[in-house]
Amino acid sequence: MLQQAGTILTGQQTQFVEMQNQVNSLEDQLINSTTYAEINQRLTYLEDSFTANQALFDSTDTIVGMINTVSQNLNNLIQGKTSIQVSYNLDIVKSGDGIFVDRSVPNQITIDNEVQSYNLQPSVPYSADLHAGGTIKLHQFTNYFRHDAGGLSFSLGADIFIQVDDSTTKWTIGQKLRLVFADPIDPQTNSVIFTTDSLNRNGGGTYGVLVGAANSADFSPSGDTPIFEMICVNDDYVHGNLQFVLDRIK
Repeated sequence: MLQQAGTILTGQQTQFVEMQNQVNSLEDQLINSTTYAEINQRLTYLEDSFTANQALFDSTDTIVGMINTVSQNLNNLIQGKTSIQVSYNLDIVKSGDGIFVDRSVPNQITIDNEVQSYNLQPSVPYSADLHAGGTIKLHQFTNYFRHDAGGLSFSLGADIFIQVDDSTTKWTIGQKLRLVFADPIDPQTNSVIFTTDSLNRNGGGTYGVLVGAANSADFSPSGDTPIFEMICVNDDYVHGNLQFVLDRIK
């Protein structure tokens, strides 16, 4: 009985090994089939890509020719050698400070500079009697003011202050104000003092920034009718560094 059982067990073991070999063979076939499908898919993609690129390569001469044609047309357009008319959106051109855009001619604009040598405002006097001091309103760009006392001359009994009101228009670097003394003022031992910063932006108080001062040494060489220019050389209101030079040009 024991010998018969051993024979049966040996036979079953042999069958089990054969079955294992068959399973392994099936797994190999399954794996190889999947790998083949992936490889086939990749090859198909590469063939399609190559076909598309080959068509592009075959059209290289045509594409280069089109690029050359467009380039030549653009050059002709820039140089005015074409009948093509280009339309522009002229509405985006806007007026700015001192600039006027004239649209009176259809499909055409003319840009004009409205600023002359001096910016005179019709609503604000550009002359007054300053022998007792006074205030001059600052405007954009270059300003002009004239001391006019109707032909009268004055001798000062004390210092006088001429203030530049920059409340509406702040000083900008390089901006200047020309002040002409058309009628004589004799300071004697006194001074004519020019100040600005009407809103105390600079932190030194109302009209707390000294532009400059002039005495008889500045007035007498010009027959007491000098011309001064106040020039802003630093417009740093924020850090309290508003600075000027006062030049006598006559």
